[in-house]
Amino acid sequence: MTEENQKPSVRIDPLKYLNQIPQFSGDYRDLQTCINLIDRVYPLLTVYDEPSQLLFSDIINSRLTAKAREVMEINCQVQSWTDIKTVLHNNFGDRCGLEEMFDKLKGTTWDKTISVEFYNEIK
Repeated sequence: MTEENQKPSVRIDPLKYLNQIPQFSGDYRDLQTCINLIDRVYPLLTVYDEPSQLLFSDIINSRLTAKAREVMEINCQVQSWTDIKTVLHNNFGDRCGLEEMFDKLKGTTWDKTISVEFYNEIK
């Protein structure tokens, strides 16, 4: 491929990028934004060696505050971004109250055969 055909690419300094990510305190409304920001750069992080990977995880953990930091301290064995993301999802993922769940359930449409099968299963 000739140099004329190559498209320029943006070079990202992963340390600078990760240090600029907003802090996450555990508010479920901010979780997806936090995860998306890290997921954008994560493919670039995977090419680095293991000590660098651990450094990236430490930086990500340093962006966690309040309840999110407490949860990660309890789960101190978690080191990779995929594991950190799982812990964050499990603890701060989309939560809804009882009324909201009932509203969602009421809005669910059931196929007649599926509802009969469901009824027979729970009998």
